[in-house]
Amino acid sequence: MHALSICDAIRDIYFDAATLSHSVKNPEANFHMRFEIARRAKFIWLSIRGVLGLVMPDRTEPLPHDEVEEITRDLNVIYINIRGTLDNLAWLLLDLFASDKTRNLPPVKISLFGNEYLKDGNLADIAKFIKPYEDWNGELSGKRDPAAHRIPLSVIPAIIDSETKDEYQRTMEEYNNMIGDAFRDSANWEIAEPKFEKAHALHEKLESIGKFAPLFVHHPDEGAMKIYPTVPQNIGQLVRITRGIFEITRVRLSNMKLA
Repeated sequence: MHALSICDAIRDIYFDAATLSHSVKNPEANFHMRFEIARRAKFIWLSIRGVLGLVMPDRTEPLPHDEVEEITRDLNVIYINIRGTLDNLAWLLLDLFASDKTRNLPPVKISLFGNEYLKDGNLADIAKFIKPYEDWNGELSGKRDPAAHRIPLSVIPAIIDSETKDEYQRTMEEYNNMIGDAFRDSANWEIAEPKFEKAHALHEKLESIGKFAPLFVHHPDEGAMKIYPTVPQNIGQLVRITRGIFEITRVRLSNMKLA
């Protein structure tokens, strides 16, 4: 239920960004709102729906190869766009409210959690608002930075335990022998075809061995992370940050009109 509610919440950010953009007259800030933040929220929404469609928290059936690829794609889309949305929010606020000194910072220092960026007196309310999320941002970097810059995230198709290890190894050996024989006989299709069919059946059997657990990884030497509640919680934090910044933006734009 938590994941489903987060799915609705990030969808609402998509609509909210599009709506708020009509109040933003600054061309650059309007661009960030409509073509960056709104679109990224939509991509996250579509991807978390994809995850929920294939991998519910109680699933135990192993993931076939095609579903592994779909979930892996969706996880990487989610984390790359969480990071991207945070960056887009920083640029939005820069174009709307920042001082000239902050606007002249090198692009690499334009960060919602950057020390020099948050020193700007014009962004004091943002610095106060964002402070409770600093620890989360630090923890998130362990997942979002590998997805964006180093090793893509991946989902584990199945866990092979002591009960299924022997069956998996035996089936793998049968598959390797059969696919090898099929390729050796590939010049004679009448002989090779039934061997390829048997190899395909063995491969499908391999994909059904073991037990699925909703886990994902990035570096092979580091531990796995739980999809639930990790992924919905990270999207939820992005929703809270975006909502808060949107509200600050609305108030400040309204006050600027009244001034």
